[in-house]
Amino acid sequence: MPAWKGGPCPGCSEEVPPKVLRCPTCRTLLDPDLSAHEFDPPEFAPLAEVDGPAIVRPKAERTRCPGCGEELRIATKYAGVPVACKKCGEPMTAGDAERRVALLADCPHCLKEIRVGMKYVGQLVGCKLCGGELMVAERGVS
Repeated sequence: MPAWKGGPCPGCSEEVPPKVLRCPTCRTLLDPDLSAHEFDPPEFAPLAEVDGPAIVRPKAERTRCPGCGEELRIATKYAGVPVACKKCGEPMTAGDAERRVALLADCPHCLKEIRVGMKYVGQLVGCKLCGGELMVAERGVS
């Protein structure tokens, strides 16, 4: 049989437009060829959880000394604190963004320390050791 052509609902006499399966007012099925129990909903199947990349905070940074150019490891807890180069004694401020070369963090997948160049900070990267996806955030970002 063709689709509902429109007209008064057989259940409540409300005017129903064409090509509608059920009356919007009383929910009467408008196509006599259909029965209310023809549709069996599919069984519920939960979707697998989708995990995003692990976001990690750096534990240290690699900074270039303004005096001798040596690359130094400085823990992030010293950010903004005056420090001196271990090689030449040149005073500098830890955490100076202009001299930062890389950030160091522990991979949450393999628990090894990784070095992330500053151009990759805040981007999705893969651990070179285990291939796990992660994102190293700037200091202070959770």
